[in-house]
Amino acid sequence: MARQNLPIGTYGAIRIAKNRAGTTIAITRYRGNDGIVRKASRTGRTQSAATINLKAHLAAVLRSEDTGMADQKLPNMVEEWWTEYLETGKPSTGTKRRYRGVIDNHILKKLGGFTVREARTPRINAFLRALLKETSAATAGIAKAILQNVFNYAIRMGAITVNPVDGCAPIKAESVQPKAWTIDEISEMRAKLRKWDAGVDRRGMQRVSDLAEPSDFMLGTGCRPGETFAVRWSDIDFDASPATVRIHATVVKDENFRTIIQEHTKTNRVRVLALPPFLVAMLLHRRMQSTTEVVFPSSTETVRNPDNFRIQWKEALGEGLESFNELPKMFRSSVGSFIALEHGADAARGQLGHSTVTTTENHYIAKVDAAKDLTATFERVIQSGVKMDARAVSATVDGSGSQ
Repeated sequence: MARQNLPIGTYGAIRIAKNRAGTTIAITRYRGNDGIVRKASRTGRTQSAATINLKAHLAAVLRSEDTGMADQKLPNMVEEWWTEYLETGKPSTGTKRRYRGVIDNHILKKLGGFTVREARTPRINAFLRALLKETSAATAGIAKAILQNVFNYAIRMGAITVNPVDGCAPIKAESVQPKAWTIDEISEMRAKLRKWDAGVDRRGMQRVSDLAEPSDFMLGTGCRPGETFAVRWSDIDFDASPATVRIHATVVKDENFRTIIQEHTKTNRVRVLALPPFLVAMLLHRRMQSTTEVVFPSSTETVRNPDNFRIQWKEALGEGLESFNELPKMFRSSVGSFIALEHGADAARGQLGHSTVTTTENHYIAKVDAAKDLTATFERVIQSGVKMDARAVSATVDGSGSQ
């Protein structure tokens, strides 16, 4: 019967022998990660010492043969995974910047001194809990996702067999209910933005500002700021009935932090939105004066930076308007809420460009306990009850009269 092969990473029975000088030797065979069986031996003053020395040697050999990756520094493994991720994942520019920021500013700073083998579940879990307290659930969640992928890569490379992130506690963000502006708040905001655009700066000079019309566009479409500033005149069809805008791009920052137009949206979905009359009138007037390809350019007629818009928008609205502090989500949740109230959640999903209606319902539709109009049902019940009561009274009267 053929001898059974040793499993990879194990060794066989240890036998004891003596050399010509009478020294005790512990000898065995082991099978490395390359599948090759080799002989190993160590000496000692006694059988027990030789056996212990041999086992220590085998532990070191088999560990180092684990492609050498388990004992390398974690930053090296992160960089190897990052290279693979860029090649195979094809992440968007925004995702690359966000992930790289979390890697450089958090993961490498706090875990960079560990080897892959040392980065065990308790250490990873402690890092994530601390990061959650120091930053946000979003940042901690990204860090956890990155580490999950890094250690999955380490498993593929043969460095480890179990992902230490699997045992970490879940990261849950606080539940935040979607909110929507009221009609009065929207009217107040629009009036303040128009006044700001028409006003003067601290030097008494006419202010170079364009906040009101992009805000109206977001209110009339539910588009994200990045999508709004990526709209070009070629995307608008004034001849359609009603006029439409094609949303297929968004503004992002590239690796060098330059503001550019990315030719796909956050969800890679293209949507064609009908434009309400007040937006069509504004856009036609704007088209007459435009000298740029984009509809809402910056003051220097380049692609507009959404971050700068947010800063200017909050400055224009001033202090004391707490409900205006959640740009851009409040624009979208207000639009989604109004649409859902009139036409249902699926219509809101299509307008906002979400992949699933669950996302729309959970994050973009304000919860209002407005029950369906059942007045007609109640009226029928009451009327039926009145008729039944009338019949009962009639039957009683008839019965008493016959006695």
